Amino acid sequence: MFGGQTLPVSQGGSLNLTNVQTSQGGIYTCVLVNENTRTQLKRNLTVNIYESPTASPLCSVNAVNGNVDLQFHCQWPGGTPEALLAFPALNNATSGAGDFSLTTPASQDINGKMVLCMAYHPLHQTQCNITATGPAEFLPMVLTTVDQDGKIVVTIHCNSHATPKAMVTWSKGPTISDSSLFPNQDGTIVTMTWEVPPTSVITGFDIQMSGPDLLSGNKNGGRRKRATEGFRSIQQRPGSSRSTDISVLDPKSTYYFRVIPIAGRTQGEPSGVQRIGPGGLSGPQIIGLAVGIPCSLLFLLLLIGLIYLCVYCCRKKRQQNRYPVPKAVKAVSTQPDINTPNHLLTGGLKPLPDYNRITLQVAPSERSIPLPTFVAPPPVRTATIV
Repeated sequence: MFGGQTLPVSQGGSLNLTNVQTSQGGIYTCVLVNENTRTQLKRNLTVNIYESPTASPLCSVNAVNGNVDLQFHCQWPGGTPEALLAFPALNNATSGAGDFSLTTPASQDINGKMVLCMAYHPLHQTQCNITATGPAEFLPMVLTTVDQDGKIVVTIHCNSHATPKAMVTWSKGPTISDSSLFPNQDGTIVTMTWEVPPTSVITGFDIQMSGPDLLSGNKNGGRRKRATEGFRSIQQRPGSSRSTDISVLDPKSTYYFRVIPIAGRTQGEPSGVQRIGPGGLSGPQIIGLAVGIPCSLLFLLLLIGLIYLCVYCCRKKRQQNRYPVPKAVKAVSTQPDINTPNHLLTGGLKPLPDYNRITLQVAPSERSIPLPTFVAPPPVRTATIV
């Protein structure tokens, strides 16, 4: 019996398997039956059928996770059972079957190192290897042609052998992304560091200085003054360098340093100028002043404009509320002066008649009764605003 089915047997209880395939591997059960007593006896037998994988194992390596890790890949397809794969040099405790990958951080220890993939199969054992290498030294190749319109076309080939394949990027001239200075306690030695973009192709660096000559090594050695205008080269460093020490400096003098990247015979843009020495302003302070002065002037102009606007509004408000006032105003006494006659403004009106002096044209008989004396009203002062 195999797989729950009864298989035909030949005379004598033998089972013949022809054209054997891997699907025929498994557990076979032999059942013996006594026809008289109906007693049964069973025995199991495991048949293993192996098939060797085709061809040979294949090894490869790829850059993953932003080119910061390396993924080693080993593949040996086919076979029954699948082959067991491992990278003992990278991790002896990890393995896989048939198709196996192992990721490890990229480092200089792996650069140029051969890594073996061990493949184990019941019928065969073999191996493959892969070596991760960084880009080799190269020189760009320039080709110049003329197109159909008569224009010059320049083609630059930048290829280098690397495993995994190097990613090629272009930039116009080598550049310095950052630089800084670290002086010692006495101010006689300074360490200059710099960084470059990871895709830059740089063959060397030119360290330049502006300022007095460096001091000699002995204590009694003097130094010769020279012009501080312009930069001059004091060191040349290889393309793998990222720092350098500069000595011996005069703590009482001011020096300026910068780094120029070089690619072959081409010089790139210089780095920012780094200053060291007493007095003066540093680069960030100069930038702060350059930004602060325009802002202060703008604020001052806004403040003056606000003050002028307030004064203008106050004047306009006062002019709106002002009434006409005579040019000359005489002091007027609040107590009336009896002895001084009142001069009233007539305004075009005739003065009141003096009834005491008026002679009535009447007959004497009609004037038998004396006329009452006319009493003038109390003086009234009036004022008119024109």
